[in-house]
Parts: sequence; structure tokens; C-alpha cells
Amino acid sequence: PDSPSGPMHRAVLYILFTTGIRKSELIYLKRKDFFQIGQHQVIQVNAKGGKILTKVLHPQCVEIIEEYMNWMAQCGRSLEAEDWFFQPTKNPNVKTCTEKDLNKPLRPSSIDYIIKLHCQKARVYGRYSPHSARASYIGSALEAGQEIWKVSRDVGHSSVKTTEIYNKRRQKLEDSPAYNLGFLDKVKK
Repeated sequence: PDSPSGPMHRAVLYILFTTGIRKSELIYLKRKDFFQIGQHQVIQVNAKGGKILTKVLHPQCVEIIEEYMNWMAQCGRSLEAEDWFFQPTKNPNVKTCTEKDLNKPLRPSSIDYIIKLHCQKARVYGRYSPHSARASYIGSALEAGQEIWKVSRDVGHSSVKTTEIYNKRRQKLEDSPAYNLGFLDKVKK
């Protein structure tokens, strides 16, 4: 949290892990994509295949986003509706950097760096990428009992079969269909 770009890193991580959006969808978010519908804070995402997804934001994620926006304002970079939501904190290609030089989307490699940095800090080893956050979101939703078709629609999959690939739930023996065979209820010994 104390690093120069800590608030942005937190917001990137929270949005990826609590919405299941793709790296490319995160990069191209603009300030206008964050709004309220009724009592729900949402983001509107331009998803793969030209789909428009409206994603509900978890209240903790909303807090982190507000912290990030306050931090940007304290840096003299208040976000306007058409501004890229996640912008670089510096521009190594320009010696004297203005706000205009920084109002561009983060590079995909920057998102990769954020994930790698914080996985290393958390001592998470092995294969990971920004897509790992999407897999965690989908897997966690399924593990919590969400219906697969709802999760599929939420993440913008065209087919439930695609969502099924992320289903790493172990089948519990007590959940076996063998215990729910209705015709056996009618057989009396």
C-alpha cells in the first residue's frame, strides 16, 4: 500500500478477482464504465465477441476503487468520464510528463507485472497470469453453489461448456446421484 502505485495495484487486483473480467477488458475500462444501477455499483465491460456485460461490484471492491480514484485526485489526476480508468503512473518515453501524456490505457505487460509482483509477494509459485484471476472467480462462484449457467452468462461465455472447463470442484460422494434415484423410493422391501 505504501508504494507509489499501490492504490492502482490494489484496484487492478480487486477488479480482476471479484469480477472475472479478462485482462483486455480491464485495460480498456473508462471512468464512464463505472456507475450505479439502483443500489448496485456496476461496471460495463466491452467483452470478447462484441458483448456488453454489466458486472456487479462487490462492496469491498467498490471501497478499493474509491480509494484508487481519491489517490488519483490527490496526484492531480482526477478521472473524467472519457479518461482511461487505469493509467500509467509515469511515462518513461517522455522526460517531462504531463497529465495528457499519462491519459492512456495500461499496457498488457503492466497487468502481467502487477500479477507477477503480488503473487511473488504472497509466495504463490507456479503458473499464474491475469487469467488466473478469472479462473479463480469462476471456480469460486461454482464452489459456492452458483448455477453454472448463471456463471457462464456472468462472464460472457457463449456456451456453458466453456465454463465447465473451469469447474475444478471435486464431486463429494454424498452428492452422488445414486442417493437421489426417485424410482427406488417407490420400491418397498
